[in-house]
Amino acid sequence: MFIGIAIPTLGYPEGAPEEACSSLRPKHDDNAHQDSASPFTITTNKSRVKAGQSLTVTISSPAGKKFKGFLIAARPTSGEGEHIGQFTAGDDSLATNCGNDGDTITHSNSDEKSRISFDWTPSEDFKGSVRFTGTVVKSYEEFWSDLESSTVIVQ
Repeated sequence: MFIGIAIPTLGYPEGAPEEACSSLRPKHDDNAHQDSASPFTITTNKSRVKAGQSLTVTISSPAGKKFKGFLIAARPTSGEGEHIGQFTAGDDSLATNCGNDGDTITHSNSDEKSRISFDWTPSEDFKGSVRFTGTVVKSYEEFWSDLESSTVIVQ
């Protein structure tokens, strides 16, 4: 006879770990990201922004699905360089450092969310195009990686 105790795994309720910085993927044991179309989108309120001026980034689900976590960064579309700019955290989010202060943003709790927005400001010295990319987590076992926003031009 087997008697065991089930211990729930909570993942990272207070944000993604530093080890996730380069891949922007969670470290959820052997769970792989979903291959199906994501029910979540990353959008911005502007398609062009001047260096030093902010824009708003939103994660949401047009189908009304809820999510618990996320890890998002702005990356140049040229593929050169790492994370660009700085995020300003709002409710339920936390700006983190994956190379520079506030260059990545993650969840600050594991409460279910259907939508979250935060501000991003490009570096004063950056000109070019970026996409916001990352992972949205519905549950420990179910998450979508490599999500991307439309391109934003930084002038």
